Amino acid sequence: KILDNYLCNRKLLLIIKYHSLQDLLLPKIKFENIRFLTSEEVTKSKKPLYTLLSQCDALITDYSSVYLNYLILDRPICFAYDDLELYSSKRGFMFENVESMMPGFKANSFDQLLEFIDQLNLGMDNYRADRQIANKKFNKYNDNKNSYRLLKSIGILD
Repeated sequence: KILDNYLCNRKLLLIIKYHSLQDLLLPKIKFENIRFLTSEEVTKSKKPLYTLLSQCDALITDYSSVYLNYLILDRPICFAYDDLELYSSKRGFMFENVESMMPGFKANSFDQLLEFIDQLNLGMDNYRADRQIANKKFNKYNDNKNSYRLLKSIGILD
């Protein structure tokens, strides 16, 4: 409720898209400026998740790889987590120093999340250079010709 009021005062909307493997405990309270979206709802909409992401001004994520695709948009990313050690010990990461692979604001508390939202609302973006470096590392191409390259590589186009 505190976050919802915070967003209302700033005229911001937060969409929380649950991970398909997450236990869904949807809140019983209806919020003004927070919406919850399940994988099932995305599937029913017949629109890919990436269509939704392309309309977002920023991404708040935990350890999900979704940020690797979001890098192409060159928009602010907040990595919100407070359980890095626990997650690392239980599931592990693909990278040795995972935090060095997160080109964005790191929020380990509610106050830090609010700080990110305020920076975003003020148009501050202190991680653009970091995102651009990461994008070059993870995404070989940054144009609209991937389908063409794929079709050419499998012999459908000359």
